Amino acid sequence: MKEPVLRVERLTKFYSGFILRGATFSVYPGRIMGMIGRDGAGKTTALKCALGLERPTAGTVRFFGLDQAGHDVEIKQRTGFLAASMEFYPRKKIRDIAAAVSRFYDTWDEGAYQKYLTMLDINPQKSPAQLGEAGQIKLFMLLSLSHQAELLILDEPTTGKRPAVREELLELFKTLRSEGTAILFTTSDTSDLDRCADDITYLREGTVIASEELVDFINYRRIRGFGNNLDKIMLHYEKETSQ
Repeated sequence: MKEPVLRVERLTKFYSGFILRGATFSVYPGRIMGMIGRDGAGKTTALKCALGLERPTAGTVRFFGLDQAGHDVEIKQRTGFLAASMEFYPRKKIRDIAAAVSRFYDTWDEGAYQKYLTMLDINPQKSPAQLGEAGQIKLFMLLSLSHQAELLILDEPTTGKRPAVREELLELFKTLRSEGTAILFTTSDTSDLDRCADDITYLREGTVIASEELVDFINYRRIRGFGNNLDKIMLHYEKETSQ
């Protein structure tokens, strides 16, 4: 297997009333990883600490073989991150947003920008508010891929979306995977992973229960009697830890 685009080892973060305990996982080129867990499991904390948006208590993070600390600018050139609460200027034209963003990236590729405008079916004369329910995520993809991001990190991109919109986004994820882009996204809905994920990282109360290929995760636990799908397996862990 190729070298990971993101390797997180023993990542730890102490908060009042919560601990992210030694989280370890890797994301590989051309693969989709879903990070799952109930609300409050530590998914967003893990992403923010990996990206340097929160200072971890302990652990190491490497993007593209580079330590996160000390290589922040280079790493940002090669990644895209969409927070759950992130919004673009709703009334500003997309062409103007793209022009502003392009000035921050040495790797901006106008040819790629035109390509993804077509692929994502985005009219640059429109504003984000006119793009529909999936608009913010599609615009994020457009901007990230136009500066040739190799890794996309998305926090709850499909949460709360209508089924048809979620399906559209998951199909886009698969298309980007086929082009070699790595994608890491958090979700509390396991049905999203059934349709697109290669790998999963499962967080339970701040602890990584498993981080491996999705098919191996399910098959191993099915044989052990945990259940035959992600929902049943997660429910098994919930019951086991509550006893």
